[in-house]
Amino acid sequence: MEVRIISDSEGLAEHVAAWEMLAADALEPNPFYEHWMLLPAIRHFGGGKDLKFLLVFQNGTGQSPSVLCGMFPLERIRPYMGLPVGAWSIWKYNHCPLTMPLIRKNCAREVLAALFDWLASAEAGGHLLDWRYVLGEGVFHQILVDQLHAMGEVPLIWEWFTRALFRPLETADRYITTALSGKHRKAFKRRSELLADLGPPEFRVADEGADIADWIESFLRIESSGWKGREGSAMACSEANRSFFVEAVSGAFRKRRLLMTAMDVGGKTIAQNCYFRVGAGSFHFKPAFDEEYARFSPGFHMECELIRYLHGQSEIEWMDSCTSSGNEMYNRLFIARRTIQSLIIPTRGGVGGFLVSAIPCLRYLKRTARARFTSARNRRAESEITEGAK
Repeated sequence: MEVRIISDSEGLAEHVAAWEMLAADALEPNPFYEHWMLLPAIRHFGGGKDLKFLLVFQNGTGQSPSVLCGMFPLERIRPYMGLPVGAWSIWKYNHCPLTMPLIRKNCAREVLAALFDWLASAEAGGHLLDWRYVLGEGVFHQILVDQLHAMGEVPLIWEWFTRALFRPLETADRYITTALSGKHRKAFKRRSELLADLGPPEFRVADEGADIADWIESFLRIESSGWKGREGSAMACSEANRSFFVEAVSGAFRKRRLLMTAMDVGGKTIAQNCYFRVGAGSFHFKPAFDEEYARFSPGFHMECELIRYLHGQSEIEWMDSCTSSGNEMYNRLFIARRTIQSLIIPTRGGVGGFLVSAIPCLRYLKRTARARFTSARNRRAESEITEGAK
C-alpha cells in the first residue's frame, strides 16, 4: 500500500475516475465523501481549515496500474481541546452526518493499517485522531476494533447513540401498522382527510426528465419560508450553503443518485424532501415544508408516502435518517436502528495515550468547575437581592 497526501481540491479532482470506482466498491457506502459532494464541500466550507486528503493506493504489478483503495479527508487541529498538542480529525463538514471513509472491500484491513501507520509517522505530527459520527457496527467496525487491538491502543468513546433507519417489511400497510400506534394512525388519517379537503394530494418524484433547477429552487423557497429561514439556518440563508446545495443536488441528479420528492395539494407544492441514493441504500438529506399547512403535518404525511413508495420498488433496501438520536418523528416512522459513535484514538502512544486516558477526567473537572461557578454566581445574585430588599 502507498499513501499519497493531497492538499487541495484541484489535486483531488485528478483522481475522480479512480474515486468513482472506489465508491462503487466501498465496504460501506457514503455519498457525503463521493466527489460530487466532497468537492463542493471543500470549495464552500474548507476555507481557513488545514485540510489534507489521504489516498491509499495498492501498487500495481507488471502492466497493472495502481488502484485507489481508500480515501480519508483529514483536518489538522492544533491546539486540540485547548491543549498544546496536535491532532487530526476525519473532516466532518457542514451537512455531513456520516464520516465513513471510502475503503475498498477486498483490502479494508490493509487500508486502515496504512492510515494509522501514516498517522503515527513524524510526517503526520499528531498524537490523536478525532473521529466523529462513524459507524459503530458491522464489518467496518469489527475491522477497526481489530486494527486498534493490534496497535495496542484503546479509544475513548466520546459519543455513542443509535439513529433511525428504514428497512421495509412485507407491505407498506404492515410497516405503518407496526410503526404507528392505533392512536397515531387515527390522528394521521384525520389530518389526511382534512388535507384532502383542500385538493387531492399528489406525491411526486423527480424523474430523469425533471427540470432539476426548478425542483431545487422550489425546495430552497419552501425551506426558507419557515422557521429555518427566520433563524438563518435554511440553505438559502447563506451563499456558501446555497451554492453547496445546488452543486451537490445537481451532481447527484446527473449521477442518477438523487431521490427528490414533493407533495402537492390543489396544485401547490407544500413539502419537499431530498435524499441521496447509493447502491441498495439511501440517505436522508434535507426536508422542507410550507408552514402555512403545519396543522396538517405535511412532513409526516410526506414520509408516510415515501414509505409506501419505497415498498413499491426493489432498488432501495434501506434508508439512513441522518437525524439526531432524539428525533421523535423519525424514531417513530423508521423502526430499525444503526449505531453511530464518535471516537478519540491515540495514534502514537505516549502523549496520545495519556490524553485519551485523561480527557474524561478533564471533562469531569470542567463540568464540576462550571457548576460550582454557576452556583456561586447564583448565590451572590440572591445575596445582593436580599441586601437590596433590606
